[in-house]
Amino acid sequence: MSTGPSISAKPTPLGQLWWLNPSWVFGMGTVGTFFLALMLSNKAYDLYESPKYLKFEHVWIPLTAWLALEIGRRIGSSWQRGRGDTGEGIIEDVNWWFFATFSLTLAACSLLVLNGLRNGLSLGVIKENLLSAPEDVSKELVGEVVVYIPGVTTATQFGIICVLLGLWLDHYGRKYVRKYIAVIVGLAVMRALLFHERLALIEVMLPMGLMILRFAWLSRPLSPNMKLLFRVGPVVGLISMMLFFGTFEYFRSWKHYRNQFDSIAEFTVWRLGGYYSTSVNNGALGWERQGQRPLPFATLNALWEFPLVEKSPYSYEELTGLNPPKSHELMLKQYGNYEYNSLGGLFEPLRDWGVIGSIFWWVGFGAVLGWAHRGYLEGSLIGLLLYPICFTSLLEMPRFIYLSHPRALAALLVIVWLGWRLLMKARRERRLEPQFSNVPATFPEARG
Repeated sequence: MSTGPSISAKPTPLGQLWWLNPSWVFGMGTVGTFFLALMLSNKAYDLYESPKYLKFEHVWIPLTAWLALEIGRRIGSSWQRGRGDTGEGIIEDVNWWFFATFSLTLAACSLLVLNGLRNGLSLGVIKENLLSAPEDVSKELVGEVVVYIPGVTTATQFGIICVLLGLWLDHYGRKYVRKYIAVIVGLAVMRALLFHERLALIEVMLPMGLMILRFAWLSRPLSPNMKLLFRVGPVVGLISMMLFFGTFEYFRSWKHYRNQFDSIAEFTVWRLGGYYSTSVNNGALGWERQGQRPLPFATLNALWEFPLVEKSPYSYEELTGLNPPKSHELMLKQYGNYEYNSLGGLFEPLRDWGVIGSIFWWVGFGAVLGWAHRGYLEGSLIGLLLYPICFTSLLEMPRFIYLSHPRALAALLVIVWLGWRLLMKARRERRLEPQFSNVPATFPEARG
């Protein structure tokens, strides 16, 4: 005779992870970075050749942003919508866009390499830049040999959405996409190593990791030990980030500093700390020295740097008489250290919209995050495509607003187009429903 409910020994799915919640990511990453930067002494900033501008009176900025983002997240995650965007019904649309974005990425990278060959790109130049000391380099690889071309450079970013679409297709049995995904990852590695674009690899591999996590692990039965491993993911992630950062800094900056540090490990910790602490400090410097901008710039960066707008009479400089990137550069050369030139994403909504406006911006940003996060957990196509990119933006927020940057534009355009197509498809299906209105319902309505 049973004395109580039986306890199953079978592993159960993980379901969701606490650190995937946008508010937790923002709190640990951006708010946490702010307080770590605030605790650094003036002498610590002297090591980065920059005065300390961050003050205790700035504490309200991250706390208000965090609260507003959480309010927005709750609003976004509560929005009701029919899913209607999973499975075989949309395979053809996704397949078409996968190959379109693959072709665009490959063509753009090829044009950059061809242009580099015209400027003297060779294995010798690559080896010289990777391994030689700065004084022994005859020709700089980036800027002198590899020159970025407006529009073409942006098109290389289609690789981000290409790998996500490919993983979605792979999940639904289209295994032929794997070789194409491998090509995109290879191009990202090339950009990271040869062109010093570490972010080019991060913005491909991180979203891929989140997509694989959703398909392969969140809904898969796991043992208690595996669940524990996933739940301490931020610790594993921090260690991985330091190893990743140190590996690429070895080829990027170590040759400049190898005589000043005892080991690459010591240099990595110092360098990584500088990237994030000076970013927040630069944000405080910009708010103190330059204040609010006449028109929003950083939160609409992709618009202002779009080639057709940037060179038109409606460019930011033509409309306001200001060039924010140049102003930022001059400010750092006068008051800070231009080697650490990140804007500091936490302060950018404040500088774009003012105190009240920035609160509304954080609520709106949080709503997008909440909506995308819910869709990601539910397995909807748009959520699976959008949230990994939002997650990248959250991790990069201490440095800049990735989601509004031109780097994210190509992926977002494809997501918006697919979302519009799915919306039109759902509306067409709803228009056909009245002819079945007299048929008794057999199954309960599926809800997203």
